[in-house]
Amino acid sequence: MAAIFNYSRLPEAHIRLVRIKSTEDPPTCELYDAPFNDDLRFRAISYAWGSDKLTHRIKCNDMIMAVTESVADMFSSSAICELCVDMPIWVDAVCINQRDDPEKAVQVRMMGSLYSQAEEVIVWLGMASDDSDRAMRQLSAWSTNETFLAANSYSELEASPQGRIKAGIEPLYDSIYDAIAALYCRSWFTRLWVFQEIVMAQRCRLFCGSAEITLEQLVTVVQMGFTKQASSKEPRALAPWKHKGDTLTLTELMKFADEKGVTNPHDRVYGFIGLASPEARKRISIDYSDKSPTGWSKTYIQCAKACIQEVSSLSILFLLSGRPKGLPLPSWCPNFNANQRRQLVISPRSNAGILKSVQLEDGLPKAWVEEEKDILFAPGCQIDHVEEIVDSTYTLGEGSDPEGLIAHNISWERQCQSLSQRTLGTGIEKDIIYIQTLIENNPIPGKENTDLIRLSDHNKYFRSEGFYNAECKASVGETEAANYFSIVLGNACEDRIFFSTKGGRIGVGPPETQPGDLICILYGAGPLYVLRRGSDAKKPLQILGDAFVHGLMDLDDMYEQVRSNDEVFEIG
Repeated sequence: MAAIFNYSRLPEAHIRLVRIKSTEDPPTCELYDAPFNDDLRFRAISYAWGSDKLTHRIKCNDMIMAVTESVADMFSSSAICELCVDMPIWVDAVCINQRDDPEKAVQVRMMGSLYSQAEEVIVWLGMASDDSDRAMRQLSAWSTNETFLAANSYSELEASPQGRIKAGIEPLYDSIYDAIAALYCRSWFTRLWVFQEIVMAQRCRLFCGSAEITLEQLVTVVQMGFTKQASSKEPRALAPWKHKGDTLTLTELMKFADEKGVTNPHDRVYGFIGLASPEARKRISIDYSDKSPTGWSKTYIQCAKACIQEVSSLSILFLLSGRPKGLPLPSWCPNFNANQRRQLVISPRSNAGILKSVQLEDGLPKAWVEEEKDILFAPGCQIDHVEEIVDSTYTLGEGSDPEGLIAHNISWERQCQSLSQRTLGTGIEKDIIYIQTLIENNPIPGKENTDLIRLSDHNKYFRSEGFYNAECKASVGETEAANYFSIVLGNACEDRIFFSTKGGRIGVGPPETQPGDLICILYGAGPLYVLRRGSDAKKPLQILGDAFVHGLMDLDDMYEQVRSNDEVFEIG
């Protein structure tokens, strides 16, 4: 019986490389160390780990190595084996000792350089299935079809029967669309690590079984808008490709990372550290040794600090919106491992903390972080207090009692409207302000301000998901507008508190908002923020989240008498 494989210590500035020798069961390979220098030639593999359970066996250096199912499938592929004829490959699960945390830390920090130096990055999507060979051939054919490439979009081709024929586009009921949809649903397209793996690549090919396509070919088809016909979601892994060659800030990278799949919560940050600026990389230590929530928190705090220090901006606070904490973090640091339920859209209508008339570095003081105590010092000013709140929130979702949900939302809206009228008074202009606040002043396509009142009628926007009663006779266009209104309303108000302010305004804020909370401008951040001072005035404030207050969302246009004297908020 063959011995069990054990890793030897990896010398400094070295990596391991592997050559697959045979794909027979079990696959056999040769693993060896190599100095990582400019003369080293190899291919790097990008793939989805899947389950991390070591359920399969390969023969490595004549010894038995336990591996995951995804690695076993890869090493059983004749296409991947043929790639090893002229040069070795680098596969993280095999080439890094996954049980050696210090080694992992060193190798992860090298990954940006590793993927950029590789002769080629090979994306392994997995074994052929669900007609994937046909899907890959079709994508390749479209990417070189002159008629397909000459069109402005897939929709343009779809509208022309002759264009469809010349472009080789099958009827919509053809099974090719199911095959492409299945291909796009492969787990590689949801992985976080592919950020740096494909952006840093000199060249890149994708393999599914033995079929292959270049990344450029796939991107060509995706950019035509074809994915809407095959799948409800564009392959999300391709999002960073459009930024190839750009210098992205750490905050921008964190926004890309949201909702991508990782096995280890540390990798929310480590998964793209190779794309971060050298200064940002220096501020983040790579440490896999502490696998507890405390260890994740340490990594997330380092990342948030690096975001603030990199650009002296507070744009990282955007990622607090709609994201539960659940970790021992300061209130200003997002929990990067929690899904962001509410997407904060920063628009020209949300520049409460940004001066458009001057550059930030010339016009406003900058934020900084106290390293020892994890205290954020954020220059800004207080502009109002929360006076009164509606003690319930707008609720979305499907359940067993849709009529009860509708009744809840109608009751919530009536309470909001009552509070608005007590604060602002009544009249058409006041009603428009109220509705604009509910949707955070986001425009409804094709609708003027006066249309908002009609769209907010109970029979329309609270029943816009199909719950119209018999008395509601809405046109198709009106129904579409009401549906859109409902979506915007949900993003602005779901699980958020409607409130009035001491200054006689109305707004929407985080679910923890209570009377007495401060409404503040933080310079370098787009929206307003709700802060809370504890019983001990000497202790740092807590940031609850972003807020919208009608009439106070543009710093350039804000009345000077609204703004108090500038101060530096200490936020813990």
